[in-house]
Amino acid sequence: CGLIGYNDDSAPVSSSYADGNVTHDMHNDINSESSTDNQSDDYTGGLIAYNNGGNITGSHATGSVTGSDYTGGLVGYNEQGDITASYATGSVTGNDYVGGLVGYNDGADIIGSHATGSVTGNDYVGGLVGGNNFSSTITLSYATGTVNGDYGTGGLAGDNYGSISKSYATGNVIATGEDIGGLVGYNDGDISQSFATGSVTAVDYGTVGGLVGYNDGGISQSFATGAVSGRYGVGGLVGYNGGTIQESFATGAVSGDYSTGGLVGYNDYEISNSYATGAVTGGDYTGGLVGWNYGTIDKTYATGNVTGTGSDTGGLVGGNGDLFGTGHISNSFWNTETSGQSDGVGYTNGYEDNINGVTTVQMMNRSTFAEAYGADWNIDAAFGTGTTWRIYEGQSMPLLRCFLTPLTVTSNDGTKVDDGTVVYNGNPGVTIVMADLDGVFDPREDPDKTGNVFGFGNLFGTLTYTTDGDRVGTFDLVPGGLYSNNQWPGYDIEYVAGTLSITDQQKIQVEPRSVPAQQQSMNPPSPELTPGLIITLEPPSSQNQLPVVKVTVPSDVSKTNENITFGLPEGVADKLTGTETVKLMSNGTVTDLPEGLEYDPETNTFNVSSSYKGGGTIKVLVTSESGQSWEVDITLQ
Repeated sequence: CGLIGYNDDSAPVSSSYADGNVTHDMHNDINSESSTDNQSDDYTGGLIAYNNGGNITGSHATGSVTGSDYTGGLVGYNEQGDITASYATGSVTGNDYVGGLVGYNDGADIIGSHATGSVTGNDYVGGLVGGNNFSSTITLSYATGTVNGDYGTGGLAGDNYGSISKSYATGNVIATGEDIGGLVGYNDGDISQSFATGSVTAVDYGTVGGLVGYNDGGISQSFATGAVSGRYGVGGLVGYNGGTIQESFATGAVSGDYSTGGLVGYNDYEISNSYATGAVTGGDYTGGLVGWNYGTIDKTYATGNVTGTGSDTGGLVGGNGDLFGTGHISNSFWNTETSGQSDGVGYTNGYEDNINGVTTVQMMNRSTFAEAYGADWNIDAAFGTGTTWRIYEGQSMPLLRCFLTPLTVTSNDGTKVDDGTVVYNGNPGVTIVMADLDGVFDPREDPDKTGNVFGFGNLFGTLTYTTDGDRVGTFDLVPGGLYSNNQWPGYDIEYVAGTLSITDQQKIQVEPRSVPAQQQSMNPPSPELTPGLIITLEPPSSQNQLPVVKVTVPSDVSKTNENITFGLPEGVADKLTGTETVKLMSNGTVTDLPEGLEYDPETNTFNVSSSYKGGGTIKVLVTSESGQSWEVDITLQ
């Protein structure tokens, strides 16, 4: 043992570690102790060889561990002693029941713990735990090391009769026997909200799956993404299924010789609300979802390319049923374009009820899975409704909502000058808030996230804004245009409206006025302003536009006045100090003011010769010393 040979009488161990060649046997409380050891015997652990009832908290071991049966990086055999917030990093080598953290977990909970070392053994070998017995749980834990074994080999656990939730494994798994899985080799317990990403290889035999090799228990809301290869019973998620699979998926490529499926190799019980997208290559009985089905399949789909070198190949299922007519497939779909298969089922002696081959465009349409084919899936295209499936119309195939992270996109407030339409061309921007989830299904924890909007993985599209405002007032400004087309990471997007303020043009009628007596002695005096002009100030229509001062000189005014003189309205003049620059804008260039157009910076007034009458609109750029700019449009009718 690394620190303790046998820990009995429910003695707790906390804040302890092993990293040297020290052996410490005791039956009392251990706090803040340290040592190291490399053991070669039954019940071998990096910290404790046999733990009988003592809770272990905040402890770790970093040395390599070599033993026989019941060998673990932290504990060899753990009986009814919970392990919390602890870890092991050394490589582990043993015979049967070998784990990166615990060799055998018997009636205890492992919470928030992990192992990162490689693990090598014969039977029941796991990256975290060799065996997880009845009444044992693994929660919020993970393993990252490569795992090598024979029978019952898994990236997290060799076999599981207890419960595994919110846990994952990323290491590659290689084995020479049967029951080999990216997460669990053999499962007769419950697995939920868990995943595996490593490749899984059965060198000689089969019943190999990206998540579980052989399943006799329950699997829900779980997935696998690694490539899977073996001889028989090869599946992207499960090799052989004798239990239930619900709300789960697989995306890895799958290759085998016999009974090979994108989700399950052999199915002998129930699969529902699940799908597979990986390419499948096999011999006899090859299917995009299931190789050979003896059980029930309902509300599923497959999109991966399917290649069968032997008999009985289908876009959905290779073979359905046996001599006794078992096997039932209902309300399921396969993509005829991406699968390369015109037949959904290669061989059948079972029952097919409403299975449909559809195009990629149809796969992105909600109605395909609801009323169009009568499949009656629990699916919609809205945020937070609680349906099993969500789809982004025209952008994604059905996504399982349980894997999507809620994402709230709120429009910032915008402004617009009333133009009598509901068209809004501004871009006020948005504020995005992602839900803080409790558990591992949080895309911020995924190191491989990729996307092109705001740095969020798998968030795509171009922001749009819509409003029903067509008059002066305040209205909702609703963002849109974003979507997610992947489960991991993926988003259930909610849009929250900002406020659009629509304003009327500020019409300022300039009346004749005389120069006040106190200004008559000024040098120069304030000029007389031409009466009858219409001057409006329009705010910018978007962030890339300038506010515009529009000066309209009616024809009767231009006829009776040799020169037109006007001042800038409030909101502009009060921001000018006499040091502003004034330039003519023409065809995208800025030049000095031409003859006949003058600006007085001391009085903030323009003088325009009536010779410009009928010459269109003169555009002038006024820029204050602080850098603020306005466009002045002058039209002489």
